[in-house]
Amino acid sequence: ITVSNGKMPVRFLLSDFKGMDGNVFWGGSTVPTTLQLCAYGYTCGLAKSPIFTKPILMHTDMNAQTTEIVRLKTEKGSYSISDISKSAVTKTFNVVVSHWLPKKTLDISIHEFYANGGPKNEIALDPQGPNVPIVAHVTQLVDKNKIMIGTYFQASPSGKQVLSPYSDGIYIAKTDGEKQEFIKFYAFSEMKSFWKYIESTYTARQLKRIKKRARRGEEKGTKLDVNYRLLVHDVLEINDQYVMIAEAYYPEYHTEYYTEYVNGKAVTRSRQVFDGWRYTHAIICGFDKQGNMKWDNTFEIWDILTFDLKERVRVLPNDKELILAYAYGGAIRSKVIRGEEVVDGKSSTPIETSKEGDQVRSNYSADMAFWYDNYFITWGYQRIKNEEERAKGNKKKRTVFYFNKIQYSN
Repeated sequence: ITVSNGKMPVRFLLSDFKGMDGNVFWGGSTVPTTLQLCAYGYTCGLAKSPIFTKPILMHTDMNAQTTEIVRLKTEKGSYSISDISKSAVTKTFNVVVSHWLPKKTLDISIHEFYANGGPKNEIALDPQGPNVPIVAHVTQLVDKNKIMIGTYFQASPSGKQVLSPYSDGIYIAKTDGEKQEFIKFYAFSEMKSFWKYIESTYTARQLKRIKKRARRGEEKGTKLDVNYRLLVHDVLEINDQYVMIAEAYYPEYHTEYYTEYVNGKAVTRSRQVFDGWRYTHAIICGFDKQGNMKWDNTFEIWDILTFDLKERVRVLPNDKELILAYAYGGAIRSKVIRGEEVVDGKSSTPIETSKEGDQVRSNYSADMAFWYDNYFITWGYQRIKNEEERAKGNKKKRTVFYFNKIQYSN
């Protein structure tokens, strides 16, 4: 283990970082001061100088033990670094910079850097229409082209762009490093799997209401606003297709009531308490090399509620099938699909313990990854109780870290 010390900029909000070959890129944005927030709030947002954030990108060389700020050109508006990805093929890092000018434009640009921190190239994403990309996740292909996948929203009929973490659909774009080859948009409501998911999740009355809203939108020339938040994975190249996996989630809260005394009188108040991120399902789509969607499918989740927002679903290609799996709560959930077809519905396999008589009381920090061929590995922590161990003179309770090799077989 090597420790590298350095100074972070004041009021720096870190959003992402990636490391490769002893080089690390850190990205985020500035945070407004308390004075700025108070002044802006006092004027109800009418202050002459609205609060704009700046992007902060840093490069650390672990071997030389140096850290420096990478300069990025900025204009008026709020900036943030929303995603950083790395490529073992080109030995470069791709940094996604978002530029938001309130109610006017939201621009996304991809900056590519060499591992040593030097700039390589930069390209701005061109939506070529009214759809506005919100975020982008970059995957470097073997042929050194880039695939960008993310979510988008539709601007209002007046042309105003109201920024939101929610989205109306997904887009796919491809660049050769210097110019954009194509960008194509797909509304959630146009996907077959979307309606299957809605039908399996909502009541008949709710489904009727959603379909009615979709028809009204089509009459007005707009798409159904689904309001998904998506966590997009790296694009996979499988069977001459680009395969996208993205996990849908939302923040879950509960209402908490408490009592305050005002002028000697008890007053009951309420507040919203954040419980964590609730994962609902994963969206899986296949595209041809021109960005045309060939199929789409879903993988139901719902049982994951966590403060740790990260990729959960893992993919194992198996001939023409895809095995989708995630580990949570002491079990491995899996599903097998072949394009739009479901070969094997969602199933659950408990993670085995090492001793007879073990009773698992709790599981936490579970995760899994594709290893090789048809094998996964899974790991995590378990608190275990075993009465038989007590009879042998050992401790009845123990906490273990497990690391298991899992084989998938037809």
